Amino acid sequence: MSCRWLTPGMKTVDDKALFAVEWDLTATVDGWVFGVFTFLIGDVCVGDPEDTSVDMLGVARWVRDFLSVPRNRFEEGLFAMPAERVYALLAGSVLAGGGDSGAHVEPYENTFARFHLSHLGMSSFDAVTLLLVKDENGAERCIWQIGSGPVSDACFPPSTLESVLAEFLHAFEMRCPNPTRTGA
Repeated sequence: MSCRWLTPGMKTVDDKALFAVEWDLTATVDGWVFGVFTFLIGDVCVGDPEDTSVDMLGVARWVRDFLSVPRNRFEEGLFAMPAERVYALLAGSVLAGGGDSGAHVEPYENTFARFHLSHLGMSSFDAVTLLLVKDENGAERCIWQIGSGPVSDACFPPSTLESVLAEFLHAFEMRCPNPTRTGA
């Protein structure tokens, strides 16, 4: 695992160049910490790199929750399904206007809490639906759609996202220790 500066003020945390977090702090106002937060999956930027008003304390809170409350992201056969089918099952069943049919039957218990990760990026991921599924050995598969674009996916070794996000959280907390909000 490595950390490298890409541009002044922008830091990327990555693992084998498969998955990375790109982030920067842009402003602090009344205890609110704003910045840029995106994922790099292979050579694809997931998130809005122009959104400089991401609530970075919210991001840190969601990442901390992701790391401290592991979810069962395995369901038999799900990992091997075509990306479009997984997306239709997991997004279409719980998001308004999602999927390819009018029926919104949740195929797995707690689908949103178990498989959806878009909340991690706060406002940067407003136009993104990001899913994470795992196989029986813990290998990870991200499946995402940006806006109405094509459904994409990428696979990673076990614990890749967890390792990279833990490194991001550590780096963020070193750069922004003990922040408190005084504004509403």
